[in-house]
Formats: sequence, structure tokens, C-alpha cells
Amino acid sequence: MATGVFLAGLGLSWRVVGNPDIGFQLNGARYLLAHGDVPRAEPFLYMVPWSRYVDLQWLWQLSIYGANQWGGLLGMNLLSVGYTFAASAILLIRCRKCTGGLGAVSFAFLVLLFTFNGWDYRPHTLSWVYLGLVLLCLENYSTGDDRAIWFLPLIMMGWVNCHALFSLGLVTIGLWTIGELIEAFRRREEDSAKVRKRWYRLFGVGVLSGLVCLLNPYGWEGLIFPFRQLTLMTSSHIAKDLIFGIREFEPLWKQGLIFSLNGRPVLPLWHLIIWVIFGGVLFGFLIRRPRWPWAVWMIGIAFTLLFLTAVKNWSYFSFALIPYASAGWSQQLKGLREKWGKAGKIVILIICGLLLLLMRADWLSRMTSNMGYGLSFDPVAHPEGVVEIIRRAGPSARIMNPHDLGGWLAWATGRQVYIDGRNDNYPERLYKEFIPSLILPEHFQILLEATRANVVVARVGRENVWIETLAKEPDWRLVYRSPGVVTFFRKDLAPEISVVEEDKKIEESLPANSVIWDQLLHDAAEKPLPGWVNTLPLHLLEPDDSSGNSASSICLGNGRQGQAYAWAGIEKSPYFLTELWVNLAIAFEMAKDYPKADFCWDTILQKVPSRDLQEQSEKARLRRSLPDPRIQLQFEEMRRKGLR
Repeated sequence: MATGVFLAGLGLSWRVVGNPDIGFQLNGARYLLAHGDVPRAEPFLYMVPWSRYVDLQWLWQLSIYGANQWGGLLGMNLLSVGYTFAASAILLIRCRKCTGGLGAVSFAFLVLLFTFNGWDYRPHTLSWVYLGLVLLCLENYSTGDDRAIWFLPLIMMGWVNCHALFSLGLVTIGLWTIGELIEAFRRREEDSAKVRKRWYRLFGVGVLSGLVCLLNPYGWEGLIFPFRQLTLMTSSHIAKDLIFGIREFEPLWKQGLIFSLNGRPVLPLWHLIIWVIFGGVLFGFLIRRPRWPWAVWMIGIAFTLLFLTAVKNWSYFSFALIPYASAGWSQQLKGLREKWGKAGKIVILIICGLLLLLMRADWLSRMTSNMGYGLSFDPVAHPEGVVEIIRRAGPSARIMNPHDLGGWLAWATGRQVYIDGRNDNYPERLYKEFIPSLILPEHFQILLEATRANVVVARVGRENVWIETLAKEPDWRLVYRSPGVVTFFRKDLAPEISVVEEDKKIEESLPANSVIWDQLLHDAAEKPLPGWVNTLPLHLLEPDDSSGNSASSICLGNGRQGQAYAWAGIEKSPYFLTELWVNLAIAFEMAKDYPKADFCWDTILQKVPSRDLQEQSEKARLRRSLPDPRIQLQFEEMRRKGLR
């Protein structure tokens, strides 16, 4: 059964790579090899060159860089899978010690982990390995193996040079030591001398494990760096904002279940699995009899609180507590295990096969990570076309970019960028200055002047303000466009690179006159909303590139082309897709064709009676008769919210 589960994990890892952090991770290794030392001042961002940079991930970065040099994307994938499988093997060893054997329960938890895992190329995969080793040593010591804890200093010395969350290891050792002290006070008096001796040994090794963490390139500064991350996790840092923040920093209790989106049903598989993992692990941990010793209780409480603080910590919670949860569930199901044990294992193997089938059909991969099946880079998160055109511009290119694209652009172009995803390293004010530029054109123009950038990279649906503003500026020209990303150059940069020509052919598909338009619109409005039967079978009812193309055309000020792309998507789909109809309505508003715009809005609201859509419709109609600047601002905000 282990072979089947791990083969399923390998298959589940075969997905499009959307991880925005891989760029600055590879860049860190390249910097180290080029300079013979880790970076100590900010090396990748031109706006905060004075900022102190602590890079404790240098060993992991060297390994992923070597894998990339050896086998490219395939090499990085195999290395990441290898780290994950090593952590999983340690997890199973601990499960066997806790439960007295490996049953269906332990493998069921592992299947859940593999299904939920995004299989990103990140250093936390090595932290899973180190966390498992720390807990394995502590558990072995508690059962009488006095030699086990002497591996802890070696483990921590490696961990501190691979990932900044080595602090979890120190916290785990500290909590276990406190738990053992509580147990020592509860023991009988005749055992107290022996117990105290073992506790003193554990305490001494724990102190030594903390001291060896000074053996990193930054010394004391590296040792206290996790406190900076803790501040980000526990404070009101803007990265945790529910609207403008980063999703993985959201607490677990805010991960709601949404079963309908823009009038079509969706299955929130990602959120369902994370709640199943949390509930299943916590319940299994609590039902075990006799109760866990104090050391295990303290670990359970600490990692549960860590998970509740930020959903990104799901993996540490899972790898720490699954062995204890397996023991609880196995004990609870003991009566059924003898009779149905083999059947349970067969069911798990069948589930593994089904997961591989759904993954290959491009359903499971998109439901769990929003990325399709197949080992390749996501063209929006890693736009190769943008990189190529910036390289052609030469060394004078100065890039202004969104938060998530910074790491990749810096790595792929070899140039410094405006901002990237390392929120725990650069000052918070840099992110605070970035956010307003996404909302108001005035803030964007101020920031553009401050950065002195001559290249702007923006994503359709996220940085629409940037696109709309530069499309009206005579000193800027559009040099690259895809359904998800556009790039502008200042006119004096690389004049030999031509402007992107508008696709006039797509406009030829529009109806010839208003009468034909009206008839076609009425016919398209009769299309049904997709139901659960249409949604569940092996595909998603998401708009194709026509949605991104129509949105980018509208942002660029070409309403007629926006109509053409939106209409092409509407004609192609057998169902009513709200996003395309919203884009079509906005394109009609731009052309001042208000009767058709009204028909689109009325149709949308009849099909999908949403408060947000109602608000968009009202603001659009109000703007026609009240050309107030405030209404104009509201309309622009509505447009940015409605476009995908």
C-alpha cells in the first residue's frame, strides 16, 4: 500500500508551477555562487538598497539551484518530491511507533496530505524533514533511548541553514522539555532521582541545540530573525489584510466554504480538505486513551494554535500531530480493524487511482491549486514573453512590477525589481506604498515617479489601474500583451521594439448592425446557468482566454475589441458565464450604447441576483446622467472589480 500511496503523490506533483517565490530562491543561490557569500544588504530590490537582508535558506537554495542546472523544471520537481517523501517516510515511522503498526488510518492521512499539498518548490519541504526528525528523537528519548537526543544539535545546525522556521525546532524542544519537567514532578518519589537526571540531560542538549543555531552566516542576527517573522504573523501587518493581504497568512477560521461563484456552482475542495485535515487530526489526538503525557499535550496545543493563526502553517500542524491522531483513530476503530482492515487498504488504493485519474483529467489539479496538469510554468506567474522583451531592452531597463511577479522577473532578467514576495525581509512601508497604487491612478502615478521606472509589468484583473493609466499616457507604449499580462515601455526605452498591434480581425466577428446584435443577444441570454451536473464531471466551467482578452482590451481603452472578445467567449460557451457578460456590458458602456448595456445588466441580474452585481449596474447607470468626478471614481472602481 505504501508504494501505491507514494506513486499517487508523485502523480499529484505533476502540475503547472505557480509558485511566485521560486525566482528569488534561485536568485539567492546565484548571488551566493557569484559573490562567495550570502547577501547581507538587499540585493534584488532597487527601492530599499539599505535594508538588511537575512537569507537563512541558502543551503536549500543551493540544492534547488543545482537541481535546476541539472534537470530544469523536472530536476526541481524531483528534488521537491524527494524532500516531501523523506518527510512522509519519517511521519510513517512515527505513526508505527505510536500505533504499533502501519494501518489504513496512517495512510489515509498521508493521502489527504498529498491531495492538499500544492507541491511547490519551497524550503518548507526541508523543514518538514527536520521537524519530523526532532520529534522522532524526542519520542525515542521519552521511551528510553538515551542516545536519541544527541542528534538534536546536528539536526538544528542543518535546519538553521535551510529555513528560517528552524525556530519551530527550538520551540518543540523547549515545550517537550517543559512537559517532561511537569511529568517529573508527578512521578513517585522513588523514581525522582532517575527522572531528574534524564531531564537535566534533555535540558542540556536543548540548550546546546539552541547555541549551535548561531552557526549560520549571520550569527546572532540569524538566530533572532524568526522574531521578525513572528511579528508579521501576530501583528496587524498589511500582508495579513483580508482584502489586500496574502491568502496564506489568513487564519484558518476565516477559510469559509463558498459553493457558488457568479451564478455557477463550485466545489471548494481546497477548503473542504483543510477542514477535514484539521478536524480529523484534532479529533484523533483528543480521543486517545490513556491521555497523552504532558510533553505531547504541549506540542499538540502549540501546533494547533500555530495552524489557527495562519493557514500556511497547515503542514507543520499535520506533520507534527498526525502520528498521535493515527494512534487515537486506530484505538477507536480497533474493533473494525480486524474485520475490515484489508478492505480499508483496498479502498485507499482505489482512491489513489481515482486521484491520479482526476489529476490527469485536469480537474483535481485545478480544484486544489488553481493550476492545470502537466509539468510547466504558469504563463501568468512566470511570463516568459515579458522576460524576453525586457532582455531585449538592455541594461537600462528599470522595472516596476506587482508583488507576486518580482521574484521571477529579477531571476529571469538578471535585473533588480521594485518589489517581490519576501515580506518578512524588507520594510513594511514598501508593501504599504504598493497597495494604494492598485486602487487610485493618482497613487500609481506618484509611485511611478518615485521608482523612476521605464518598464511596467501588470496583470489583467489585478493591476488594472496601472494598465488603464498607462494606456492613456502618450509617453508610454504597449510592447507586450497576453490574456493575463501586459508590459509597457517608456517611449525613450528601446525604440526599436515595436508597439503591439491591435487585433482587428477579432472585431470582424461582431454583428453587422444593431438589429442582428439585438437578436443574438436575446438568443445568448436564453443560455442556462451551469448546474452541479455540468460542473462536477472532470472539468471546470471557467471562462477561457476570451475573458482575459476582453478585460485587457477594455483596460487598454478599446471597447470595441473588448466587445469582440467577450462576444466570442459567449458564443462559444453553451452556458451563461457571468464574467463575460459583465465585460460585454462594460464595453457597451464605453461605446455609449446604453440600450445594449442595459440589456446586459438586466440579463445578468435576472440570472444572478447578486448584491455586488446590482451595485455595479447601479453605478454604471448613475454615471451616465451624473458626470460627477466622484461617480467617475466609483465607476472606475467597479470596472476593476468586475473584470477578470
